[in-house]
Amino acid sequence: MNSEHPESTAPAEKTKPLRQKLSILLRDVPPDECCLILKNFEAAIMRGVVGALPLAGQHFGKVVVMEDGQKKRCTVQDEVVVVDDGWTRWLTDQRRESRYRVLALNGKVATTVERIKDGQDDFERLLDIRRKFLKGQQKGGES
Repeated sequence: MNSEHPESTAPAEKTKPLRQKLSILLRDVPPDECCLILKNFEAAIMRGVVGALPLAGQHFGKVVVMEDGQKKRCTVQDEVVVVDDGWTRWLTDQRRESRYRVLALNGKVATTVERIKDGQDDFERLLDIRRKFLKGQQKGGES
């Protein structure tokens, strides 16, 4: 055995997870991408996908396009959130699904090449939403 390079038996130093206030994490999220985040937040905590604790007496306002397409200013309990891969994936999914629900209601389907390339938007899914909206309009316009 080479005594010049003994094996390290010290435990690996554990890095603390990044924690951030929910109000800060949602500050730049557009209103049409928020409804499912707020609706499904506690369910994600219960399932262990998201780690968060309420901050006593702290709330923030957020304008949200609700699932019925109406804009509403919501008062939200602020929380400290563990910002890890689980949170990031969950947030990305909730933002996308919220946006798709709003687009399905208002029919204003539009994207950019960058959003499709980056995987932020699913071309086939958006096309399906557009087709369904157009079919609904056609049925409504027939006499």
